[in-house]
Amino acid sequence: PIAAASLAQVHRATTLDGRAIAVKVLYPNIEILIRRDLAVLRSILPVLRRLIVVSRLERVLDQLAVMLAHETDYANERKNIARMREIFAAKPNVIVPDVVAELTAGPVLTMSYEEGTKITDFPRLRAQEIDTEAVARLLVECYFQMLLEHRVFHAGPHPGNFLVGAGP
Repeated sequence: PIAAASLAQVHRATTLDGRAIAVKVLYPNIEILIRRDLAVLRSILPVLRRLIVVSRLERVLDQLAVMLAHETDYANERKNIARMREIFAAKPNVIVPDVVAELTAGPVLTMSYEEGTKITDFPRLRAQEIDTEAVARLLVECYFQMLLEHRVFHAGPHPGNFLVGAGP
């Protein structure tokens, strides 16, 4: 894998016609494991309430269940990618991967592979003479556009979801 997280891995591959793609694959049986883990947490709620002072702990678990269901729903993620592509279509300096529909189904999401430097790799960005402040401004501008103009929130703003190209 070129990236791995708790729910899935991403692999780089090449299509038969030579296109570079990124293939995101859920771990086998991850939905079953999630259901089991949530059931265990719910069963120990009485103990957790004594140890953790959080009101409405059941609601926290409910929200976690909803979030994990969204994270493992690649049909939903595919719709979100299409929405992001629409939102940023007029911004040539923002690239949202394209879903490869014929290679996407169930626990597999296939997208165009995009080159770039991890947004937190400051030494490499500086070596490439990339203005990191301009990158930060662009990222903030994109989030404002999503939130304030389109009322959409990208809920995975971790460094693995952002690459910086050569520019501008």
